[in-house]
Amino acid sequence: MKITWLFFLLCCLPRAGWAQGNVLHPDDANSHVGFVIKNFGISIDGSFNGLAGDIQFDGNHPTQAKFDVTVKTATINTGNKKRDNHLRSDDFFDAVKFPLIRIKGELPKPTADGKSYILQATIDMHGITGQTSIPFTVKKEGDAWLFEGTFTVNRLNYKVGGTSMTMADEAKVSLKIYARP
Repeated sequence: MKITWLFFLLCCLPRAGWAQGNVLHPDDANSHVGFVIKNFGISIDGSFNGLAGDIQFDGNHPTQAKFDVTVKTATINTGNKKRDNHLRSDDFFDAVKFPLIRIKGELPKPTADGKSYILQATIDMHGITGQTSIPFTVKKEGDAWLFEGTFTVNRLNYKVGGTSMTMADEAKVSLKIYARP
């Protein structure tokens, strides 16, 4: 019986770990979660900090990846303190009631050119869950993996702010995420 358990531990557990891939964690200090939205016809750049979560990733099997990452809504920064405080309020993100934005997805598909991937992901924001496609690239940089992608999100789908004649409905989100074990 002891030999059977030893065989199981030596043979099966390493394979189970391989199947899950390496668990990486976003490096908040070196990563960037940004957005651009038009307000009065002017592009407003902003970002979020507080990036956290888990990324299961094996460079030899990138289509087996799993992502579960969050940012803190209270960290929104557009370079204008008054605007940032308004965006944190219940008029927009309601950062007290909804402190996180979560992106979760798994099993990205390679694009036709084989140089990038598309992740079908869920976004949880402002108490609402929606679906999106996130095209991204991945490459090894030193001891980190760099995941970069851009996608569009319609703020009204998540009830972030109301209908506005001055603010665009859609924001372009850009991700530059360094992740390490």
